[in-house]
Amino acid sequence: MKSGWYFVFFVVALSGCATTQMATQGVNNLSGGARVAVIRPDIKYYRVTAGGVPELAPDWTESARHEFDLAFADYVAEAKLQISSPAADSISDELHEFTGLHSAVGTTIQNHHFGPIKLPTKRVGGSRNYNFDWSLGAGMSDLGLDADYALFIYYRDYQATGGRIGMAILAAALNISLYVGHQGGFASLVDLRDGKVVWYNNVPSASGDLRTDQGAQRIVRQLFDGLKQEES
Repeated sequence: MKSGWYFVFFVVALSGCATTQMATQGVNNLSGGARVAVIRPDIKYYRVTAGGVPELAPDWTESARHEFDLAFADYVAEAKLQISSPAADSISDELHEFTGLHSAVGTTIQNHHFGPIKLPTKRVGGSRNYNFDWSLGAGMSDLGLDADYALFIYYRDYQATGGRIGMAILAAALNISLYVGHQGGFASLVDLRDGKVVWYNNVPSASGDLRTDQGAQRIVRQLFDGLKQEES
């Protein structure tokens, strides 16, 4: 399996989380014949400058994407997932738009189900329970992907430069806290018939460095933990 051919969606950094968290809408083990189209992962690395400004790091990003592809290929083989990927020259503007939409929806899922921001419209009656009811829209069915589901992945890592770390040390001496970076991401499985998110999982902060083989293996296994394909 070649690296660099996946297309998907990952999300926001999860500061302070200690465990992987998953939410589903009835899908965990995929049926034996289920086909999954993997959308190119939205993976980016940033350098946080001495002034606290995040700057995209193309070299780190490319390394992280490469290691992710290799680790994901290993997981796919073990989980026996039937996956495909759209050819690079067939990626439509609509699919790019859905990738961006997934980032927004995935962030909202993270904040609502695993964070402090609860949406009252998701509450089940007068109880304290909430529905897992999320969608990217029925337009997913018009993308022409030869699959049953689309898998989106989003991941961000912000690494402090030496200058930023030095500034943080000086600030700490004055009891001032400075931002020095964070990491995290999430993945979603979307039913292509109606656009509903049927499976969602996130990877916590401090899970490892996606640019390394060991870190990528750990992050991928946390991110897709439990997503398997049943024997046909």
